Amino acid sequence: MSVMDASILINQFENSKLLINYRIFRELGNSPGSFGKLSTFSGGTLIFASMLLLSACDKLTTPSIKQICEDHPSMCNTLNQDGWCRAEKADIIRHRFAQRNTPAREYNEATYHYLVKLEHYQACVAKAAQIRYIKHREKEAGRMAAFEAVQQEIKTLGWRTRESTNPYLSYYHWSRHHNEAAGKRFAAMAAQGKFDSDPALLVAFASMQIKQDANATRTTLYRALALYQDPAQIDQEVFATLVSLALTQQNYRLAYVWGVVASHFEAQTSLSQFQSMVNQHDLPAAILNQIAEEIIDRLEDGDFDADALALERV
Repeated sequence: MSVMDASILINQFENSKLLINYRIFRELGNSPGSFGKLSTFSGGTLIFASMLLLSACDKLTTPSIKQICEDHPSMCNTLNQDGWCRAEKADIIRHRFAQRNTPAREYNEATYHYLVKLEHYQACVAKAAQIRYIKHREKEAGRMAAFEAVQQEIKTLGWRTRESTNPYLSYYHWSRHHNEAAGKRFAAMAAQGKFDSDPALLVAFASMQIKQDANATRTTLYRALALYQDPAQIDQEVFATLVSLALTQQNYRLAYVWGVVASHFEAQTSLSQFQSMVNQHDLPAAILNQIAEEIIDRLEDGDFDADALALERV
């Protein structure tokens, strides 16, 4: 691989959101579940049937967005009333409805996710507000009012949570506002092992480490991968970042391995991008493919262990 080829790959993977300290987490509903592997077909069938029943019941008991707005207009009237940003509006409305009985000044992980939802909506309605109409000028005014309202809500909620000791909110204020006190709180919690059961927080901590210590960042990401029980829950930014770290350190064997893994999980890469590494650096492709397949198997089984895989030797 030429210097130019390597540079192109590094630049591509440095576009990974995790490599930007102001990264917004991909929305995760809950932490990965703790269900073990099912040993019998009947047990799996029973649980699957129960999940379907619970899902159906939940849909029957959860009101529609229209119904929520009719019953609780205050949850909707600050948002734009036209068809733009429909998904982002729905996320905010559902959150407001779900948290309607939460004390007003109780700030926690849900508050963090709400702030992220508000940011997504703000970005959407800001674009919509730029659209100009000749006849329907009221649409422009409505979107601008919605933009100003969400901007103020983010500002107010940010001010109220700036000293929160919740790890999600501490990370939010460090990553969004360069709040050094929040960053120190977050790093201290990580050092105390308080993130050892939450892969999302470990991924967030890795985004803090990445500017100072590539090896520590990799170790943290390996710890995060070890916690995922469901491969569908894995933050795919992890794979792109592992590729980038290896490329930056010119460890082309490890970059190739994680490139294969990333390609398998469809994480913003194509395996063809790494084929030139094999010839340029005389890589043992068969062995590296075998390692990658073992990683994939472990991730899909929910029992990834970097030490057991001896990845430090790659």
